[in-house]
Amino acid sequence: MNDEEAGLILNAIGMAVVDLVASQVPITKDNIVERLERNRKATGNVIGKGANRDAAELVRKGQ
Repeated sequence: MNDEEAGLILNAIGMAVVDLVASQVPITKDNIVERLERNRKATGNVIGKGANRDAAELVRKGQ
């Protein structure tokens, strides 16, 4: 994983956590994955979709 890809994944996870906090939803692994998947579906560009998909996979696996 290169620095640019890592930055996109980190940004996607951070945005998901901020969304959960703003919505007053508990920060759990399942909630983060669900929010990343929701963001992936809502994102119109391929790079954003890939970043959210990869981030969800990393969170699911706990890596």
